[in-house]
Amino acid sequence: MDEQEILSQIDAWLHAPAMFDDEPLGAAAPTPIVSSAILVGSRASEALANAKAMKATTTDEEEFNIFKNDYACACATIVDIARNKAGYNPTNPNDPNGKKKFLDFLDRVQKAPFFTLTHAETERIQSESKSYDQLIDAIANTFQGLIEKNKKAIVSALADMAKVAANTESTKQTKDLFVQNVISASDQYSVYLYTCHVDMESATKKGIKEKQSLFEVSCTKLDFKKSLWPSAARKVYDITVVAIDDFLEGYTTDAESDTFKLCLEERV
Repeated sequence: MDEQEILSQIDAWLHAPAMFDDEPLGAAAPTPIVSSAILVGSRASEALANAKAMKATTTDEEEFNIFKNDYACACATIVDIARNKAGYNPTNPNDPNGKKKFLDFLDRVQKAPFFTLTHAETERIQSESKSYDQLIDAIANTFQGLIEKNKKAIVSALADMAKVAANTESTKQTKDLFVQNVISASDQYSVYLYTCHVDMESATKKGIKEKQSLFEVSCTKLDFKKSLWPSAARKVYDITVVAIDDFLEGYTTDAESDTFKLCLEERV
């Protein structure tokens, strides 16, 4: 594929139409998705320093000169363009159309010509027991990198969910829990997207009450194509710039806000 064809793909992705909801606000039940974002890697400190330097610039050209050499900022900006096109707001988990927008966001990120999909895997944990306590502990331990206050809120929501499942025969309690955005800044810059889903169900077999559960964590890894950036940086910059520190803050749901309520969705 020649350079002109690649640039045409980039233009098509950058200027793809935004998503418009077919459903009016409030037409669908909320399917809360809590978001968290972290920066890791040997060059994480360098990326944060670049963000500070970028905000101290006084001209667009000074800002662009930092941006075109800052691959962490590039990853954050590209991911945010996908988010904005999808209309997905990580800080509002109670958007009635949140899940629809979230899935569109994931699709747009994975189709971005700036990335190569290098890993996609779903881990499934299924169990039957007399208690949900061990399951909740096991799920909580998989939330690597999730900030502590959000982790506690999710564990609390799981406990509430387990209570409903335990007292509702043959009704499955299902929840899309969170998306975790990880930008890895090292020799290879990568974006990791983790999503989590859990089902809980209580049933009586031969007079004994059993508790069944299914927990799924999906991980997608996208490697940034640094070779494309010299010819693509200006195209992206002309649309928007998202500093890495702003990305980390903007993609993390506030566990203390009134909107942080992981409501249950019943599915028979």
